[in-house]
Amino acid sequence: MYSFSLGEIIEDELEARRWTKETLAGMLGYSSLEVTDLLEGNLELTLAVAGDLSQVFGTGTQFWLNLDELCREQKS
Repeated sequence: MYSFSLGEIIEDELEARRWTKETLAGMLGYSSLEVTDLLEGNLELTLAVAGDLSQVFGTGTQFWLNLDELCREQKS
């Protein structure tokens, strides 16, 4: 089974949109370090972070929460 991380999915979305991590940071109102931490799995995906991602990517908050749960289940 292929394992993937939330950070990889976000990076794929950035690439598809031709956005940089710095662009995402600005859109989220986060520092570049916070975005790096998110991509590396070092920033917890809270309801607030999921909501921020949903605003930027035009998805639902629950989408990110479900995706995060699926990624964590794959690791265990």
